[in-house]
Amino acid sequence: MHNLQQKLSSTLKKRGAPEAKKKLATLTRHELQVLFESPFTPINLFLLLPSRARGQMLIALSKKSKLRTISKLSDEQLVATIEELGSQQIRELMASIEKKRGALILGKINRSTRKHVELLLTFESESAGGIMDVDIIRVNKDHTVGDIVNRIKDKDIANRKHGVVLSSKGKKQRYLPLRKLITSPTTETAGNIAEHLPTIHAHVDQENILHIIAENNCDMVGVLSELDELIGVIHVNDLIDIASVEATEDIYKFAGVHPGETIHDSFLQKIKKRSPWLLLNLATAFLASLVIAQFADTISQIAILAALMPVVAGEGGNAATQALAVAVRGLSTGTISPQVGRLLVIREAAAGLCNGVITGIVAGCISILMGGSIMLGVVLCTALSINLFVAGGVGAFVPLVLKRMNIDPAVASSVFVTTATDIVGFLSFLGLASLLLL
Repeated sequence: MHNLQQKLSSTLKKRGAPEAKKKLATLTRHELQVLFESPFTPINLFLLLPSRARGQMLIALSKKSKLRTISKLSDEQLVATIEELGSQQIRELMASIEKKRGALILGKINRSTRKHVELLLTFESESAGGIMDVDIIRVNKDHTVGDIVNRIKDKDIANRKHGVVLSSKGKKQRYLPLRKLITSPTTETAGNIAEHLPTIHAHVDQENILHIIAENNCDMVGVLSELDELIGVIHVNDLIDIASVEATEDIYKFAGVHPGETIHDSFLQKIKKRSPWLLLNLATAFLASLVIAQFADTISQIAILAALMPVVAGEGGNAATQALAVAVRGLSTGTISPQVGRLLVIREAAAGLCNGVITGIVAGCISILMGGSIMLGVVLCTALSINLFVAGGVGAFVPLVLKRMNIDPAVASSVFVTTATDIVGFLSFLGLASLLLL
């Protein structure tokens, strides 16, 4: 991609902007994004993109590249870049613009868009109000489909998403699905084809919106003010992006990776974001090592125990992760009630015990083939059964407790669960070995 940047820069210098624009037009969106993620790409190439394409590209760039690009644009260039974007996209970019400059930029865009962006900025970025689309089309029940379609075709709203809603008050809102606008006769009235619009208050977290969409099987959700007035809508397409972001955050948290980390971060940034988590895990790992230290004499007398300890700990960790994933997933989708939670813990513990017996018998037989005694096989089988039983129960129980304490289960669960399985695994294996093999 560095070669591409050099070629484009050379074309711009030797053959002028028209030729460079032609070459840019042949690049895919992904190629363009990689090109402008590079700190070596001159801002002149970015300015060769059409203004709307510049705005969309600015939205797509990583936070670091976005900040760098915005800093190189003059106020006039920045206004020209974002003024064709929707209100929600402009609101997203405002987070990357210094506050004083952002106010200046907002003052230069058209009054209607500025009013919408200012409303969006009053809400948290991950709330319903922060992600809603305020560019909605309000119609009366007597308006015909033909009238509405003509409004959608109007040049001022041609490039926007079309949230068509009936003018009404309170939570009993209705909207016109795009499929009905396309298939209904032009003389049909809006009141006859409108459908129920589920609503949510503006300050509710975005994760709850996904549940509403799933329960109602609808195209959009209405967003209400504190006075129960409809102030915007959230489209199902936007929720796909939200679901992707939420899933990515949960996966990152689950692995102990900072949610804001990207492939473009430097190694120093990666160290800064990851080291606290690793240090926390180091502290918990030493708790397990203290258990091992208590059985140093046992291990010195039966050396094969040292080779088999990782089997017990590893199987316990894997079983706990399985139960943990099920519990965290259930909590994130809102499908776990207190009654379901109790049943989940019992089922996961029972499944862990059964899996512990199965894997324990196999592991015990292998340990005998490795030269161990039959009693060693019994010890290994019993320890695995105990550890996987605990792993299943703890893996399901810990996320429920953390959720009750308003702590994100995706972030903190794995630390407690892996510590518990390590300690129980080593304690049961080495303790039984001390009692039965010496």
